[in-house]
Amino acid sequence: GVSVANALSERMEVEVWREQTHYRMAFERGKPKGKLEKLGRVPNRRGTKVRFKPDPQIFGAKAAFKAERIFKMARSKAYLHGGVEIRWRCDKALLKGVEDVPEKATFHFEQGLKDYLSEQLKDATLVHPEIFSGTHGKVVSNGAVQWAVAWTADTDGFLNSYCNTIPTPD
Repeated sequence: GVSVANALSERMEVEVWREQTHYRMAFERGKPKGKLEKLGRVPNRRGTKVRFKPDPQIFGAKAAFKAERIFKMARSKAYLHGGVEIRWRCDKALLKGVEDVPEKATFHFEQGLKDYLSEQLKDATLVHPEIFSGTHGKVVSNGAVQWAVAWTADTDGFLNSYCNTIPTPD
């Protein structure tokens, strides 16, 4: 994912907070613009921040993101990686005329898919009050599968599936 985005970007900046240290590196059109910078000690922060600008030589000068689509993708990634926190921030100018997409939001769903299904079914009558969920395999390595299932009494069912966090066709 990130290597493809880097290759297709006019500029990409990556910041990492790991083992109490802040690092940064920048790329232009897939090539490093210097060495990895070690910016100093940060005792209470961890995570990754990636910013990039699509290359107009590849996508044209009018290339633009759809805020609604990116917002939904960020939220789904937080559900698919239960326990992860994703912080959404979007420039107000990109939200002009867009409904239901905030300028800032934080996604954190400790129980992952179970939280997603609970949200989707919040107004439904469940046949059984419990949402069944589970995992087989190791989530942090290849070969894991996760699921969440519930039965509703008053609505038609739905199915959402993903492979490697990418939505699969219905």
